[in-house]
Parts: sequence; structure tokens; C-alpha cells
Amino acid sequence: MRYPPPASRFPKRQKHKRAGLLRAAGSVKFTYLIADEADRMPEAAESIVQLRSSPRRISSILQEMYEQAGWKGIDTKKACQSLLGLQRVLDETGNLFADTRCILSKELPAHASLRYISAIKDVMNNLKPLIGKTGANIPTGSEASADKINAVKGFYQSLNNVLNDKKQANCIAWSPVNRQGSIAIDEPFAGLAFSRFVRGFSLTGDHNQPPLSVMLTSGTLGLSGKSGLARYTPMRSALGLKESDVKIWGHYAPKHYGEIRFVLAGEVARPFAGERANKRAAGMVEASVEVEGAQYNEAWLDYTTRMLTTAVDSGETLCLCPSFNEVEELQHRLPERQDIGFHGRGTRLDNLIEQLQRGVIKAIVTPSAWEGVSIRQKNGQQLLKNIMVTRIPLQPPNAVTENTFAARYLENGRSKEDALRSLYSRVRDRALRKFQQGLVGRGIRANNDEITAWVADPRIGPDRQHRLMGIIPERFVASYQGAICSVPKVPLSSGQ
Repeated sequence: MRYPPPASRFPKRQKHKRAGLLRAAGSVKFTYLIADEADRMPEAAESIVQLRSSPRRISSILQEMYEQAGWKGIDTKKACQSLLGLQRVLDETGNLFADTRCILSKELPAHASLRYISAIKDVMNNLKPLIGKTGANIPTGSEASADKINAVKGFYQSLNNVLNDKKQANCIAWSPVNRQGSIAIDEPFAGLAFSRFVRGFSLTGDHNQPPLSVMLTSGTLGLSGKSGLARYTPMRSALGLKESDVKIWGHYAPKHYGEIRFVLAGEVARPFAGERANKRAAGMVEASVEVEGAQYNEAWLDYTTRMLTTAVDSGETLCLCPSFNEVEELQHRLPERQDIGFHGRGTRLDNLIEQLQRGVIKAIVTPSAWEGVSIRQKNGQQLLKNIMVTRIPLQPPNAVTENTFAARYLENGRSKEDALRSLYSRVRDRALRKFQQGLVGRGIRANNDEITAWVADPRIGPDRQHRLMGIIPERFVASYQGAICSVPKVPLSSGQ
């Protein structure tokens, strides 16, 4: 695909490990930009500008770093006092809204808004003497110190955004558990900066970057049952590219590349107990996103456990879960299966992969291998016989994203219902990309690979809620439509 490229600067900080952008120093200019895994670009751009930080944390950094950074003790003390003053304002404001965890700043009562803005200005005034003096005494190569200094600078910038950036919504994110507030900055349309970059941007002095020719490639760049350019509409919109920007497009896939046998869930209860269609916007397509605090359906967990053991007994298996919580639920039900490696929080997936390669275990259950890993034998030959997905990885947006998304729509004269409809459509598309990358991409890595794909989510199937048209590659559609539906051996829970 060839795109005429974005203007304006790309965000300076790049946290996403798979979508970095390096600009050469001096007068070197780009002519072409080639981006693989381009479907991740909007999400990567959003991760750059998302910021949620409590003044209390910044105060701790100042106290820890002030000597190393060369700050005066009196300046540091004033900054810390003002930060704790802002923290008190956030905590007290949060208590005004006991029924929510995220309050748009523009929705604050007048007296609370005045205190909020006044406290922010006080912090900014006291941080100014410190911001310009960082770096001189920081030891070379001290990444931890640099990260902390950048956290202070990033926090200052977020405060500046609260005061001056009319387009970027900000919230007070309040934790009822910790009884603590923080300032949350989110930009749900950060991917639009890409289109401005493509069309060219100006640097300081005589350095100008002309428009680029851009090629975007990804196995999931276009998730759609449509053909032609319409296939790429969601991604094109996320990156701010008009139809006229796209000069060449194409969908290329071999007629034969690997073989997949599908085993889908039978008539079993849905994953969550009491789950109801999530129609938070009028006319919105069912998203079936689990709500916070939802309880797993015990019948579904028992069924998923049975499917997992059946798959593992037939050969080496990678089981993909949307969360560590789900891994723990399955591990709790299979304490005797020493041949299954359960990936826990804070542990390395590499260790489990190495055990699988050596034959110490026969399966890995993890939420961390949907994308970006290739699990093969050490000689490069196929290792996995089965890929299992417990359920479609739909994750609800957090309250900050939801509120800032709605705020941007309202600023442009559109309704909150329009905003939520668009937001949940994006959530669905991202989940489907992740699903395809996991179920197909982790299994078929070479032309002669053969894999059995197991799906424990009863919502997925050719004649079910998630038909996956445009998701399952064309060469596997016949196998998908003729999938085996396993019959559960446990009774459905009451009311299902």
C-alpha cells in the first residue's frame, strides 16, 4: 500500500516496543517510510500520550532525585509542598463523586474547578525552577534516573495541557479503594497525527521534511468482509488518511499456506455469569465486552478446562487467554497437570517456551503470546500441534478513555451515543485483530504447518454472534465452515 504521508510532529516519546520511529540527525530527509505490523500504529500512538500520574508520586521522585539532579533544597521543598496541595484537592474532589472513578474536569462544580486550576498553576510555578536544571548531574547511562526525570517533565506537560489544550480532554481519575486521585490525560485520536506526518512537517531552522511515500503492511491491516479500498476503511480512518491519500492498495494471500482444523465450542454457557448484551449506545452492535467485576460462569470454566486437557493430550498446545485472571482460574482447576505451564504475573514467558522446546511440559497457558512470538523447535521446525483460544479478547475501555472519547465528540457537536458506538466498534476491531493474530498467526508460521485451532468461546462460529467473516483467511474458510463443534460433558448452569 502506498500512502502520501502525515504533517506536524510525531509524539516525541515512543513507549510501544513495536512501532518506533527514528529521525536521522542533521539534514538527512526521509523519502520513504515502510511500516510492518502497521495495524498497531493507532494503539501505539495512543500509548505515547496516555498519562495517569498522582502528584504524590512526583513529589516522591523530587525528594529522591533532588541532589542527583542538582536542584536546590528550598526549590524542591516548595515544589513538593505544592504537589501535595494538588493531591489534597484531587482527593477531596474525588470524594464529591463517590459513584464514579473518572470525572471530566469540565464537569466539576465551579468551586471545585477553581481550586483545581489554582492548585495546578501553583505546582507549575514551583516546578519551573527544577524543569530547566535537570540532566547536568545525572550519571551517564542511568536509565532509571532518566525515566524519573522524564516522569517529572511529562507531569509538568500534562498540567500545561490541562490549562491550554482545548482539544485534549483531561480527567480526575479517582480510586475509591486507595481513596486517592490522579490527573489522567488521554488522546483517543492520537493516530491522526500520522496523516500530518505523511504530508510533511517543518523542523526548526532550515530543516524541513517533505511529504513521504509510505507503505503499510500487516496481516490484519484490513479486517472486513468487503473488498477493494473499503476493506481498509477502519484503519484508514484511525490514521487520518482520506481515500484520495491512498494510491495503491492490495490484499495478497497465497491460495495454500498451511492447514487448519477448527474445533469450536458446543452448546455451553457464555463465559460470564449473568452477561447481558452491552448496548451502551443506541443502535450499537453487541460488543459483549465483560463489565468490570463480572464473574466467570463456572460451567464455562469447567468446559474450557475440559477442552484444554483434550487439546494437550493430543499434542503440544499454546492456550491463549485474555487475562492473567483467566490463567489462574484454569490453573486452579488443573493442579495435577504438571505437563501444563501456566504463565503467572511477573514471570518470563521465555522460560516456559524453553521448557516446551525441551519437552519438560506439553503446553503453555498465557495471555502474553497473542502477537510477536514464534514458538518453534530450536531447529526451526514446527513444534505446536494446537492453538487454543479461551474466548475472544474483548477488553472494555477504561473510564478515562471512555470519557475523553465522549468529550471530543461533544466538542464537535456530536452525541455521546455516537462516541460510544464508535469507541466500542474500535474495541471490537482491535479484539478481532488480536484474535486472528493469535489463533492463526501463532500456529501457521510456514507453508507446511498443520495446526488444530480450538475455540472455547460459544459466541464464535459461522452461524453465531461472531461469524468472523473477513477474519478467517480465505484459504481456511472451508475448514472453518465445516468446523467440529464439541459437545460439553457438563450441564449448563441454570438460567443459561
